[in-house]
Amino acid sequence: MTCTPATLAGYAILAVLGLALTRADLACRRLPDRLVLPGYLLAGVPLAIGQPAALPRAVAAGLACAAWYGLFCAAGWLGFGDVKLGGLLGLALGFQSWGAVVAGLLASAVLGGLHAALARRPVIPYGPAMLAGNFVILLGSLAQ
Repeated sequence: MTCTPATLAGYAILAVLGLALTRADLACRRLPDRLVLPGYLLAGVPLAIGQPAALPRAVAAGLACAAWYGLFCAAGWLGFGDVKLGGLLGLALGFQSWGAVVAGLLASAVLGGLHAALARRPVIPYGPAMLAGNFVILLGSLAQ
């Protein structure tokens, strides 16, 4: 993957949004639409400018991740904010590769499980685990 200035700008925007979303989810167990939804444009446009050939895969990855998390939302295990965030994170990792998308899903699950075990609670805000897991994979992907 070529790291263009536009690509780095898109991921930097996502990182800043991720910090705000983590704070919000930990404080009030909500991922506000006013933060998540603009992220699709604020991060997605620079990423698409930086890697236009990867846009179809990124869109498909975003939809696939939203559908995956949607299954857990329908079962009552996640909130709809997690579904929307999952789509955004899938879009972002989709600019890297399908392998990065799958690794992001797995890393999120592992970190979410660790958070629940350490907190000794079965119900936790899952957004921070999603963000942390995806950023670990993203940083590893960008380092290659």
